[in-house]
Amino acid sequence: GLMADGGWVAGNEDIVIAYLKAHLRAHTFIRREPVRAAQLVHEASGFPLAVVAGVLSQIRWDASFYSRDLQTLGRLDEGQPDSLSLPASHAGIFEFPKQYLQEAVQALKLPILPDSPLPGEWSSDDLY
Repeated sequence: GLMADGGWVAGNEDIVIAYLKAHLRAHTFIRREPVRAAQLVHEASGFPLAVVAGVLSQIRWDASFYSRDLQTLGRLDEGQPDSLSLPASHAGIFEFPKQYLQEAVQALKLPILPDSPLPGEWSSDDLY
């Protein structure tokens, strides 16, 4: 997942949308050309090709937003020391300003995102 400071995002919308477009393109590239993607990561990082290929193959390259994501975010500050916890006024509250992802999706001519998170953990149909 991706997280950013809301104030920074509001002041840098063009950068956010450009990043999300690149993010979506990278996901598509890795899904469609896993061998080439592994080779590029291997060359850039120096990690063994077999290790890179194995790791990349275990990641679901999908930027869709799922109800499972909301559950995970809701557990972020459970069991954390007080210094790391969210203030009580923000606990369990996570804004999902999907307009930025929606603009990136539209610019790339991908199917429009639904108004709410996709149900469950993963979708076999809606990959972004």
